[in-house]
Formats: sequence, structure tokens, C-alpha cells
Amino acid sequence: MRNSLLQIVGRAVLNRCLICVLITVALVSSATAAALSFQEFSVDIPDDWNHGIDELRFANSPGFGATITISRPGDSGELTIVSYQSPVIADESVLRNFTNVDSSVQLDLEEWGDFAGYRYSYRENDAYFLQWWLSNRTTILILVYESETAVTPGEIQIIESMVASIRVVSRQ
Repeated sequence: MRNSLLQIVGRAVLNRCLICVLITVALVSSATAAALSFQEFSVDIPDDWNHGIDELRFANSPGFGATITISRPGDSGELTIVSYQSPVIADESVLRNFTNVDSSVQLDLEEWGDFAGYRYSYRENDAYFLQWWLSNRTTILILVYESETAVTPGEIQIIESMVASIRVVSRQ
């Protein structure tokens, strides 16, 4: 009888461990992201988000790369990323001048992935906007998140984690 009780307890513990492992695997796999690589940078997007690439939007504008849009099906929000190759190194002052924010507004330089730059949010006509102007030497990224509906802190966290995942693509 003692062996039977140990076997029952052992199975119960094993089943609980197996359930914990399965839950952990499900959580990890649902939080995975796909890395999108472009000529100058890469960005991780969650598996349940879509992306599109518009190569022609700035085709006649020297220095501009493709326009990338990232969105989650069913949500009104969309993150747009545009890259620009500057003829000079984009230091803090060059990048600050690149923003469309009045110079009287304090913007703090922050690091996002391999890039550093400025972030600014505002509401306009019932829409929410969150913008970044980031640089890494001569590569400038302009990011705009726009949502026509109320934005949750969880949604902002997902967007900010995507921005923080941006990495410079090694040029060989």
C-alpha cells in the first residue's frame, strides 16, 4: 500500500509539473516574435501582428528607404517606420532638428535598441500619436504609432518593446 501511495503522489506531482511546463511553453510561444530585416535595421514583431512594405512611397526621395507598416489584425493602431540615410552623422542636435516638435518642448534623449533618439506623444482629432526619431550614426529612423481608439498600457508596452528591439543590420 505504501508503494501505491507513493506512486499516486508521484504521478500527481509529475502531472502538475507537466501542466506547468505546457503552460510555460504556451506563454513563451505566444510571446515569440519574428525578426524583420531591412537594409539598415531589423525589428522584432509579435507573431500575431502583420507587416507591409511600401518600396515606392519615397522612391524619388534620395536617402529614404522603404516604409514599413506594422499592425495587429482587429486593432485600429498602426506603427509606421521610415528609414533615412543622412549625408552626415546624426548627432543629438541634428536629430532634434529633424523632429517636428517645437523647440520649446523638452525632449529627452533615450536609447531604443541600437538606436538613440527622441520620443513624443500627443492627441489630435481624437487620435493618439506616439513618435520616435532615432539615429545610429547616419541611419535615421522615423517611427509613428497612430491609433484612432483609446490606447491601453499593454498596447503601448508591445509597441515600445518592438521599438526597443530595433538593431543595426551588419554591413559586410
